[in-house]
Parts: sequence; structure tokens; C-alpha cells
Amino acid sequence: MVAVALLHFLSGEHSLYWRFWWYDVMMHFLAGVAGGLASYWVLFSSGHFFKTPQKLIVMILVVLLCVFIAGVAWEVFEYVNGFTDSHEGYQLDVTNDLVLDTAGAVLASLIASRRKRNG
Repeated sequence: MVAVALLHFLSGEHSLYWRFWWYDVMMHFLAGVAGGLASYWVLFSSGHFFKTPQKLIVMILVVLLCVFIAGVAWEVFEYVNGFTDSHEGYQLDVTNDLVLDTAGAVLASLIASRRKRNG
């Protein structure tokens, strides 16, 4: 999460989102991974909320839902603050961003499930 935050703030200083078309792609994917790992840790590994579910699909769906909600919240934040300028059009940009967030969360779920299996 710290790396994602640092990369985001660096972008603000150096206009990286506008200079490199792929920077937004990378950031949404990394945010999905970081958010997925954080969701898994907070909800399952920390012991504060749930025990790790016996069914892998439940853990994956919960992590995906958490990341998707955060991604939608981010898109609302961008819309409210007028950060809607994109080359491909706003609707396609939002769809792409949410797909990338979710893809990152899938990777995070796979990493977490492997960790769970290996103890």
C-alpha cells in the first residue's frame, strides 16, 4: 500500500498519468493487489473478523467484493473531483479501471490462498 501511495504521489509531481498511457493501468492493477492482500489480512489472517473460511471460493469472493467496492469509491472520488479526462472516454476508462482492480484482487487472492495452503 505504501508503494502504491508513493507511486501515486510521484505521479502528481511528474504528471506520470498523462505522460505514460500505461501508468494508470499499472496503478489500478497494483492497487487491486495491495487492496486484495490488505483485505485478506484484515478480514481473515488478523483474527479480528473471520476465521479463514474452509471454502476457498468464499475467501476469493469476499476479497474481490472489498476491492471492487474500494474501486467504485475511487471512481466516484475521481468523478466528484472532475478527474474524468481520458483518451478512450470516461465510461471505457471506468470499466477498464474496475477490471484492472479486480484482476489485481484475483492475483492477491491466489497469493493468499497459496499462503494459506503452505501454512
